[in-house]
Amino acid sequence: MCTVIVHVPERTDEAIRILAVRDEDPARAWDPLGPWWPELAGVVGVRDTRAGGAWLAADRAAGRLAVVLNRADLIDDSAATGSRGHIVLDAAAGRELPAAPPTHGFNLLEVTAGRARVSMWDGLSVRAVDLGPGIHMIAHDDVDDPRTARIAAWHDAFPAPTGEDWIAVWIAALERTTALP
Repeated sequence: MCTVIVHVPERTDEAIRILAVRDEDPARAWDPLGPWWPELAGVVGVRDTRAGGAWLAADRAAGRLAVVLNRADLIDDSAATGSRGHIVLDAAAGRELPAAPPTHGFNLLEVTAGRARVSMWDGLSVRAVDLGPGIHMIAHDDVDDPRTARIAAWHDAFPAPTGEDWIAVWIAALERTTALP
């Protein structure tokens, strides 16, 4: 399951830190970070070669980053006509999320200066929550949901970032998660 760890600092002028792991379908083809969408000037992302969208995209000049994760939903396959990867591209480009996205369920993290927001689509409604200061984990359920085994087991393994080596500390914690049978 894909997972995102987010640190929202107390002060809005400090950087929001994220670690995003895409492991839902390791065999699914993708292209590395790049400007794959000429119609979205300034947007770069990790392109899904099958559906054409992205699971992670950003517009550096605009200060926006978006990551999408799969979420359980109540939609049958014939009703989901769009790709979740285009939702993340729209978010990186600054476009609003539709009231009823034509996709399967998702959790969409949007990061802008001083704000981290998660929108959750389950096929019936979109709910959104602004993340308060602290460490948060997002997977296929709600933010920080203790019913998600990965969150229950590993949430506290990711300390608040301090110093320049914060990413090494988080990567080491991530590596420890692979030791489970």
